[in-house]
Amino acid sequence: MRVRLGLLLAAVLWPSLSCADDVQLQAAALRALRWAFYAPNGYRWEYSGILEIHEGEIVRSLVPRTLKMVDAVEMDADKLRTPGNVLVGIYHTHPCKPDEYFSQYFSPQDLVSAFYYHVPSFILDECTGEVHEFDPAHDRAFDTGTVVKVIRKDGKRLWVRLPSGRVIGDIGDEGPDLSAIERLMAQTID
Repeated sequence: MRVRLGLLLAAVLWPSLSCADDVQLQAAALRALRWAFYAPNGYRWEYSGILEIHEGEIVRSLVPRTLKMVDAVEMDADKLRTPGNVLVGIYHTHPCKPDEYFSQYFSPQDLVSAFYYHVPSFILDECTGEVHEFDPAHDRAFDTGTVVKVIRKDGKRLWVRLPSGRVIGDIGDEGPDLSAIERLMAQTID
């Protein structure tokens, strides 16, 4: 019964997906990421959300989610998706902390989410205000980005490729350099 219902919903909703062309989806992602950036402490913490089709229009999460951390955010699109809507994208912010954090690149966890949900993933590089897209249907991780040395929690060093995807726009603003703020704070405390 579930399979038949799923096929019926797919047949009914499939035409809705065709109206979610790249330009509309990218514009919705830009608006959603601008909105997340201006959330309380948006420049300081990662925020995430989803993009979905609702009655033929692309809509974003009602409220972007945060774990109040600079380098982690929950991305469970199944919890955020409204029943009956079709997931068409995921997004999250990368606060500007260049001394420890690669805000212009997709992390391995970011790619896992994109491939798991089979939808484009969008990130906001808050150091530049640029929005990057990685679409698992069209992009390959090895086509863009850089290879970096990462030190794991157990102390082992690992080389990891971090793709940058494609820059699809700019929110028109950028966040403060949190690394510089932390250095200044450390100097004033000493």
